[in-house]
Amino acid sequence: MPALLLYGLMLILMLLRVLAPIGARPVGRIRWEISLSLRERLLFQRTNVYLLGIALLMGAIGGWVSPALELLIILAAWVIVALPVRYVLTDEGVGLNNVVFRQWSEFRAVADDRHGLRLVAREGLRDFRLVLSPDHRGEVRREVERALTSRSRPGPAGRRVATMV
Repeated sequence: MPALLLYGLMLILMLLRVLAPIGARPVGRIRWEISLSLRERLLFQRTNVYLLGIALLMGAIGGWVSPALELLIILAAWVIVALPVRYVLTDEGVGLNNVVFRQWSEFRAVADDRHGLRLVAREGLRDFRLVLSPDHRGEVRREVERALTSRSRPGPAGRRVATMV
């Protein structure tokens, strides 16, 4: 029973990264919507997938869980990874699947990251990572830099709206 509780909580935490019952809706006019590919969604959930795999391996070695239940847990993890994930860049900030939304004023710069971009937060706040393939990284970086510079000076932001798939 404790093993089943552990696996259930791990799956719930995976799910809460991409789907929240009460989330933060994007504010402002949408400038970009970036839908993540399967590879990008796997990179986004990689820590959760690794930890779940280790827990399943320990359960198999220790005999805590049946092979049928292990298969069911793996299937549930794949279903969660298959859920659509998208970043929304608006005039006001950046959001992820209506789970989290951060204002541009919370960031001071954008930096390259191993698997995408990292929005460097101001003092006392947390950075925000965007998992992106190299194909989209340059375009999104330019858009984020434009949004950050437009936040530092008065005036309307850019008017372009595009969807990347």
